[in-house]
Amino acid sequence: PVTAFGVGSRNEVGDRTGFAHLFEHMMFRGTPSFPAPFKTLSDWGGNFNAYTSFDVTNYFQTVPRHLMKDVFRFESERMRSLQITREGYNTERQAVISERKLNYEDNPMGRLRFELYQAAYDRHPYKTTPIGWQEDLDATSFEEALAFYKRYYAPNRAVMVVVGDFEIEEVLESIDQYYGKFKAEAWQETNIPQEKARITLRRKVIPAKSENVIMLDSVLGLRYGDERLASEALLCDLLADGEHGFLTKELVQKNYATRVSANCDAGIDPQLSTVSVSAAPGVSVAKIESLYLKALQNFPAWLTNEKVRRMKNYYLASQYSSLRNPSE
Repeated sequence: PVTAFGVGSRNEVGDRTGFAHLFEHMMFRGTPSFPAPFKTLSDWGGNFNAYTSFDVTNYFQTVPRHLMKDVFRFESERMRSLQITREGYNTERQAVISERKLNYEDNPMGRLRFELYQAAYDRHPYKTTPIGWQEDLDATSFEEALAFYKRYYAPNRAVMVVVGDFEIEEVLESIDQYYGKFKAEAWQETNIPQEKARITLRRKVIPAKSENVIMLDSVLGLRYGDERLASEALLCDLLADGEHGFLTKELVQKNYATRVSANCDAGIDPQLSTVSVSAAPGVSVAKIESLYLKALQNFPAWLTNEKVRRMKNYYLASQYSSLRNPSE
C-alpha cells in the first residue's frame, strides 16, 4: 500500500519551511498498537520508506499478502493516533537538521539544487526545497507540530493506493474497518502566490571544495495534466538519458563530463525542467558551459524521427519492466 497526504513544501508559507519533511520523520514515532514502528516494519519483511516532495508526502510498504490487514491498521493509527511527544519531536528535529547539513550544506549537488530553486523562483513556495532553512527548523515548536498533524494528516487530505494479490471487496472491507469512523477536518486551501513568467537568464556560480564542476540548467516547466507532459518527458530522455541521450554522446563519451541527467517532472504548479551536467576532472566552469551550449545548438540537427521512435520504445520498455514490481 501507498498512503499519500496532500502536503509538501508547497503548503509552507512564511518562516516555517521544512515542516512537511520534518513531520515525515515524526510519522515513525509510534502509535498505541505499534510503539516501535521500525521494528514492526522490519519484522514484516518486504520494504518500507517515505518521502516528502514539493506537493505530497508518501508512505509505502511492500509486505506479504497475509499482513495486509496489519498494514491498514498500522497506517490508520498513524493517520489519527500518532504518539506525538515533546521529546520525540525534539529528537526528530535534530535528525532533520543533521540530514540538512549532510545532504545540502556539505554535499555539492544538494547545495546546488537548493540554490537553483532559490534563484529560479521569486514568490512561489517551490522556491525553497522540502528540506527547508536551518533557522526555520530551529524556530519550530512542539505545539505547531500538533496543529500541523491535525490539519494535514486528516482522511480528507489522504489517498491510498493498494496493489497486489487480493480481492477488491476484501480490501474495501478492511479499509472501512480501520478508517470508516474517521471524520474529515475543516479545510481551506492555502493561497499560493503564482510565479510570473520571465525570459531573462539568471546565473549563479557557487564556489565549493569538490572534485569537479556540476552545472544545472532549468526552465519553468509544466503542471500535472498538461497535454505537453508526454513530449516534455520524451525530450528529457532524448537530450540527457544516461545511455542514449544526445548530451551523453556529446559530453560523456567525449570525456568532457562524467554524467548527465534530466528531470522534467510536473507539479501542482509549474515545476522546473532541469538538465544536470557533471564535468570531468580538470574541465572548468567556462569550458563545460561552452560545450553544453554548443551541444544544445546542435541538438535539433541530430534529432530525427527514427531517434524519436527508438526513444519511445526504450521509454515504454522501462515502464513495462517497472510494472513487474508492485511498489512501482
